[in-house]
Amino acid sequence: PTSVAQFTAGSSLRVRIGNREGVLSVRNAGAVRTTGVGEIVDIQTIVDGTDGLAGATGVLTAFGTFTFSGGGRSEFGGVVCLPAGF
Repeated sequence: PTSVAQFTAGSSLRVRIGNREGVLSVRNAGAVRTTGVGEIVDIQTIVDGTDGLAGATGVLTAFGTFTFSGGGRSEFGGVVCLPAGF
């Protein structure tokens, strides 16, 4: 099977966790199979956050499928750590 590894720096995600909202800055490392249903896996290391998520660290993972013709669907999981007293 053909796979492509992808590494992206400087990605950001706008998220809401409980009553806190902000933008998480992440660094990604992932792979996608370019044939068949296009299975993907992605690890997103949280390097910082803004607004209600300022100072956040942690990791998010995603897995699912993606094709250019049909789009995709992913499931996410992970841990977001906030500074003490937040």
